[in-house]
Formats: sequence, C-alpha cells, structure tokens
Amino acid sequence: MSIPHELVIEILSRLPVKSLFRFKCVSKSWSKLVTTDQHFVELHLNQSTKSNNINIVASDPKEKYIEEVYSGDSMNFDNAIQLKLPFSFPFCTKLELVGSCNGILCFMKYFFSSEDMYLWNPTTGDLRIIPNIPTGYSVCVFGFGFHKATKEYKLVSINLDLRFIRVYTLGIGSWRTLDKISYNIIPATSSNVLVSGALRWISRGDHDRYLIVSFDLRDEVIHEISLPNNIYQCDFANAFAELGGLLCLLSCPLNDRVDVWVMKEYGMVNSWTQQFTIKGSTGCGSLKHMRPLGSGKNGDFLLCMNGREVVLCGSVTQTET
Repeated sequence: MSIPHELVIEILSRLPVKSLFRFKCVSKSWSKLVTTDQHFVELHLNQSTKSNNINIVASDPKEKYIEEVYSGDSMNFDNAIQLKLPFSFPFCTKLELVGSCNGILCFMKYFFSSEDMYLWNPTTGDLRIIPNIPTGYSVCVFGFGFHKATKEYKLVSINLDLRFIRVYTLGIGSWRTLDKISYNIIPATSSNVLVSGALRWISRGDHDRYLIVSFDLRDEVIHEISLPNNIYQCDFANAFAELGGLLCLLSCPLNDRVDVWVMKEYGMVNSWTQQFTIKGSTGCGSLKHMRPLGSGKNGDFLLCMNGREVVLCGSVTQTET
C-alpha cells in the first residue's frame, strides 16, 4: 500500500527542519522534494511561521560560537544549543548580526577597512559570502529581508554620510545604487524587524521631529510613517519589534517603564494603539538601553538590557529574568 504523494508532502511540511533534512536520505524523490521543490519550500516555511517558538541568537566573538535559544509558549530556554560559526576571523574583528529571515542569519564582519557579509543557514549548513561591502569608510546601516511577492532576498546598505542606498539582490551578484535620500537616520535604531515586506529605521528631522523611514523591499522606495502622538522622543527612546505579524513600537518614557504600541493597519497612522505597559523590576537595568530580541504570540517580549542581561517581559505590568 502506497501513501498518496499529497499526503507525504503534507506530513513532511510539518516536520522540524533538522528532522526534514535527515529524512531526505530516505529516497531520491524525497531528497529532490526537500532541496529543490520551490512549492514545498514555501509550504514548509508557511507551516514553520505558525509555530509559537522564538529563536534568539547571541554571538560571542571571543569564543567564536553562536548560541541559538529555542522556546515555545512557556518561554523555556533549557534547550539552548551552541553552534560553531562556519567561518573564521582574525583578532580584533567585530562581528555583528545584521538580521535573520526564514532561518537564514546575516552577519557583518568588520576588519579594519574590509567588510564582508555572511549569509548562513545553521540548519542546512549553507553559507554564502558577500565580499567587499561598499562602505567607503562611511557610517552605514544595514538590513536583510525577504519579500513574498518577488520571492527575493535582499541586502540593504544606507550610507549615512553620503545619504544614498545600495541594494544587493541574491542571485544577481552585484550592488545597485539608488537615489540619494534626505533623511537623518539614527544608526542605533533597528532594521531587523521585517513587517509587510519592509525594513525600517527612525529618522530625526527638523525641530527634533522623529518619524519612521520604511524601505519597501519590492518597490525599493522609502515611505514615511509617523510615530504615535505624544510618545517620548529622543535618539535612544524607541525600538521596533513584531507582534503577531504587526509592526510594534517599544517606547521608553521612563527608566522603569516600556510602553508597547502596535500599528493595527500597516501604514495607517491613526491605527497606532497602545497595547500595554511593561514595568521594570529591580535589577533589570535601564530600559533606555534595551534591544528587542524577539516576541511570542502571547505578547511576551525578550529584551537585551545594557548589552548584558536578557529580560523576559510579559504583557502585564511585570518583568522576569
């Protein structure tokens, strides 16, 4: 008795990636399905995004490993594993995680005047090196993402000194320079949150007016999005996150408080809604120096405080470490 092909696809699409790649050794047809069938890849990706797990990656250049933390609804981090980086780097090299998308990690390696990008899938082991990133000794911000409509992965580099954007599309193999921009982007603001196919930063304009600069990965154009009214505005007071597929803004008016805002309809300023407030507990550090690491579907957030502590924040007015 044979199993219908459609049922095989449905079963395999629900497996974790590591199990899936073990099962590709069962037959040539399964191996071809897992590695080259684009329809199956998209189906498996859609199933994976329904998971309640949060994957957190922290790098330690001294030890040359990354630590990937898996958690479910219970936010249990007991099953953390360490993975060796598949590339080496000399002493005094700075390694930065630019972003992650669909299981692919994007690293930037800084070594004096040389900058390279690494795209690595820790599950499959696939590694791609993007050499000679065009920074030109200028301050740049970077982003990495995927757009469902074009099915393209793109790297974005914004030169903050010369104020122009460069885009690298995987599969094409070269950087393209777009028109100059007039925005004064704050380097510390994150672009790692990909919502509605766009990367974003915060820009400071005239009269200290702050706004969101959103770069659409499909059309490769910039859109402006206003911040919620009456929120505290300074260079390091706000950070982006994603909550249930919606753009989320974490605002810190006080050292012991984080206001969580959600844009219910993307691009609609009037849809900004303050969902809840997170109050800091003793010893969690100043929330002014926070970086969102991830969020769960139940509204929990993981925040990195002062570059040293990881704090779990619930959707009530409490935090836990």
